[in-house]
Amino acid sequence: MSDTDTPTIEATRERNASAVRRLYQCDRDRDLETWASLWNPEGRATFPACDYLDPVVGVEALKKWMAPKHATRGKVEIRDEILPLVDPTRILACVGLSFERGGDNPPFEGVIWVLFTFDDDGLILEHAEMFDTVAYRDVLMRPTTALPMNLRPGSLPGRG
Repeated sequence: MSDTDTPTIEATRERNASAVRRLYQCDRDRDLETWASLWNPEGRATFPACDYLDPVVGVEALKKWMAPKHATRGKVEIRDEILPLVDPTRILACVGLSFERGGDNPPFEGVIWVLFTFDDDGLILEHAEMFDTVAYRDVLMRPTTALPMNLRPGSLPGRG
């Protein structure tokens, strides 16, 4: 790639911010195929603040991780604030998430901070979720809650 073909820092930052916006729109629309197309084939979702969740690595594993969310959540509301960083390959997002869980379960409400890292082609390399709320642990401890596929075995006594 010649210097004239290299995107500017501003163009790279905007391309990556736009990809994050598209990712959350795919969540709203429950569009798993488009969601998956935004990831590098070796992309990974990590959970640095949660000692009970293992990373999810590779686009096929990411699809298996996301598909149950799309299938089981009731009405979903996602409020995303995209915060571009000085490093154009990184985007920080503050995500307000609420969704109905069905049955006698109360709705889930939470705020998640996500640090995205992108490859040179604008595909997501890493989606590092920063959350560990009491509310989420309470949801996971309910016997009626399906456990995430990446729950670390033995990490939630009585559940997994």
